[in-house]
Amino acid sequence: MGLITHLIEKALKRREGLALPSGNSEQYLDKVLEVWIEKEPSPEPAGLSVSAVDGSRNRKEYVGYTVYAIAAASVLSKPHTDKLETHYLVDVDVLKPEEYSESRLRILMGILEAKEAVSSLKDCEVLLIDGSLIGNLIRPAVFNYEISEEGKSYAESIYREMVSSFSTNTINSKEFYSELQKRFTGREYAVVAGYLEYLEYLHSYKILLETGKEKIIAVSKRSESRIYGFDQIVSDIAVLNAVSLHLPEGFSRPNSTKLTREIKFSYPEEFEEFFRELELETFFFKLPGGGVYKCETVKPPEEVWNILSGFSINGYPYLLTEAHKRVKIGREEMERVLKTLKATGVTGREGLGE
Repeated sequence: MGLITHLIEKALKRREGLALPSGNSEQYLDKVLEVWIEKEPSPEPAGLSVSAVDGSRNRKEYVGYTVYAIAAASVLSKPHTDKLETHYLVDVDVLKPEEYSESRLRILMGILEAKEAVSSLKDCEVLLIDGSLIGNLIRPAVFNYEISEEGKSYAESIYREMVSSFSTNTINSKEFYSELQKRFTGREYAVVAGYLEYLEYLHSYKILLETGKEKIIAVSKRSESRIYGFDQIVSDIAVLNAVSLHLPEGFSRPNSTKLTREIKFSYPEEFEEFFRELELETFFFKLPGGGVYKCETVKPPEEVWNILSGFSINGYPYLLTEAHKRVKIGREEMERVLKTLKATGVTGREGLGE
């Protein structure tokens, strides 16, 4: 008997006892309707320029180093034209050593996304961001806890130098890798480099919020928040999607979220006050033909509703769908990058035939 047979047998035994939210939807509906505001969809807003930004990453791990490709894309819709304008910001390189490569890649991709968003502000009146803006800012970097005082002090001195030549067209931290390598080696180098990248990440988001907060609408497909307390364990968005079939189009009563209440750690000193005082309106929405998604913005929910419902296909903002499709770095794209780089090495999995 093969592995799949064992797995299916176990699944059959388990399925009757699984407490899935979708199987208990009726108990939540009354609570949901108490905070739900029904709205009719609006036509596409006339004369509105809207841009959407998303990012992607992929990598190939070898013994001792990681080859990566990361990208951010913006898709712009201008009034009175069906043509979408796309702009890319990309990077291809090697991370050595391989320690913390996943954490560093997440931050590096975030830098590109934030910088592409900053660049998009000049061309749009509304900026759609894929994912949770709050989530991007309250997820603590591992480097905050791993870095030595010496490494932290040195990285922060480089950051202050880096700010004077800050660019939205590249990852500035990379220009200082050689300086870091003169003082730090091995795992410690990876931590200090990661911390410097984290400082650039925060700086990029600070610029974005300082210059374009009024334009931003962040849309999340997932969320761990329990703003309304529908369930003690299950998140709000899980409950809302469980009752989605019984839920009319519209949005939930907005809730003001201040990062002070969300953060369980300290930012580097340069950013502590700014991010802790950041406040956004959060709510959930459902467009015709779609599921329930979370929104973070400073705009009034009625205005957001008019924009999103006017730029929606199958219940989701189609510009975000386009940005996702155009920026995705899949297996085929990664293989072409590796071939172009002529990257070779040992992965450590050769003995498994992989």
